[in-house]
Amino acid sequence: MNYNESLDYIIKSYSAGKKRGFDSVRAALDVYGSPYKTLPVIHVAGTNGKGSVCALLNSVLSAAGYKTGMFTSPHLCRFNERFRINGNEIDDNEFAFYMTKTRHACESVFGAEEMFSFFEIFAIFAFIFFADKGVDAAILEVGIGGRLDTTNVAENILVSVITSISKDHTELLGNTLAEITLEKAGIIKKNRKTVLYFQCKEVYNLIREVCVEKQNVLYYPDELEFLLKENAVSGMTFDVSCRYFKYENLKIHFAGEYQLYNSATVLLTLEVLRGEGFDIPQSIVFEGFAATKWEGRMEVISQNPLILAEGAHNEDGIRQLCNSINTYCAECDVILVFAALNGKDYPSMVREITKNKNVKTIILTYVNYRA
Repeated sequence: MNYNESLDYIIKSYSAGKKRGFDSVRAALDVYGSPYKTLPVIHVAGTNGKGSVCALLNSVLSAAGYKTGMFTSPHLCRFNERFRINGNEIDDNEFAFYMTKTRHACESVFGAEEMFSFFEIFAIFAFIFFADKGVDAAILEVGIGGRLDTTNVAENILVSVITSISKDHTELLGNTLAEITLEKAGIIKKNRKTVLYFQCKEVYNLIREVCVEKQNVLYYPDELEFLLKENAVSGMTFDVSCRYFKYENLKIHFAGEYQLYNSATVLLTLEVLRGEGFDIPQSIVFEGFAATKWEGRMEVISQNPLILAEGAHNEDGIRQLCNSINTYCAECDVILVFAALNGKDYPSMVREITKNKNVKTIILTYVNYRA
């Protein structure tokens, strides 16, 4: 297939594809050497913050000289964004080449008439692509949940990372925080290691219980402290410490104080990776953090006038966005253009927005046929 034919194939799976499950995904991957068994994986689940955590990890490991693969979703503009080697998205020719390999693997299981689901196809693609490239670490972002997510076929887990957990995808994951937490905890593997974002006590206790049950070592940023020195829409400079690490004058080009907690999650993950044999000097951490870019999270589109793009899509994410509006736009009469996909809890999101006195105008629009 060429690039356009590859796009046609994946777009067709939106309507024609069905979720086939782990056994079928493994069977497809067995065609190309079963990379789900051998690919070294940093597995990232959570409700919010997964993309930022993946981007920071990718940047630091790349700066340290390691070959990294990063699989994230969704994309903003092009499907290619979902697959990156050392931060560089796959080009059109390689996309077509690996989508052809992926199609062959999928059709070897069910034939040409029975398609895998959209996300399963992309996850199979990621395993084949990163294995072929011989990455030192494949950073895989969970699509939805964790326990039943296609990425959870991965067996060679360097570390599992669980970011902030709140309510989202309740129709699939459950209506309570406990139910959602246990779905996310499904990525925790026996006799391995897990890093947990600074969470509420209920989430922490549930994750700890799963880790004990699976003889998995849990790393949690106890005694976490921040000193925020610079806080602007262009980024933040801060000190951070817990019982595992201490950094001073760390800089990220992200806005939003919640990114401090994502940063702490990454720093703790790097400590775990050092224990796995990765050589990551502290100076490289500063370099990697400063070089990280992540589109769609308080992204500055224009400075004058100030235009920001933010991908928050659940109540907690919108609450964090409103906190950022109060911090960075306190002197502005904010115009907020809002759209949401069908199935999202948009009433709760809109309620959060309308509480914010800095938001003077709300424009409701739509994004696509799933609006």
